[in-house]
Amino acid sequence: MIKLLKDVELMYFGFYNKNGRKYMKNNINLSELNNFIVFGEIGYPNSFEVSMKNVSHAISNFRIKDNILYGDIQILDTTSGKTLYELMKNINYVFRPRGKGLITDKGMIENYNIYAFDAIPMNEDSFMTLIKMRNLKLNKLINKIKDKI
Repeated sequence: MIKLLKDVELMYFGFYNKNGRKYMKNNINLSELNNFIVFGEIGYPNSFEVSMKNVSHAISNFRIKDNILYGDIQILDTTSGKTLYELMKNINYVFRPRGKGLITDKGMIENYNIYAFDAIPMNEDSFMTLIKMRNLKLNKLINKIKDKI
């Protein structure tokens, strides 16, 4: 292992992302996820299968707090792991699920199966709007509190 990243936000529930999809936490089986280590690659490969020769990281210790799925990520001492580690020095990366499920006519994801959590540049993240909104709300709240002090 090259580096351990603790408490990484992996997935957001109950909100529509930029792709118009809404994931619900009742569709995630934590005990199943925590029964094994989930591997990931850099980018979003064209297959649901994880190529072990391209694995860059491993995710474990999955947990949900509020509407966010968290996990701990180990950047592995593999060729792809070393590449990811170097890329992360200059580019902000996030880790997002690679999976498949049924999309309802309202954009909700049902029967979702997770195959991996892949590393993607933050600017490609479909949840980025949610993160910006959450940070904006937090900043407004902090400013209100500061104004009262």
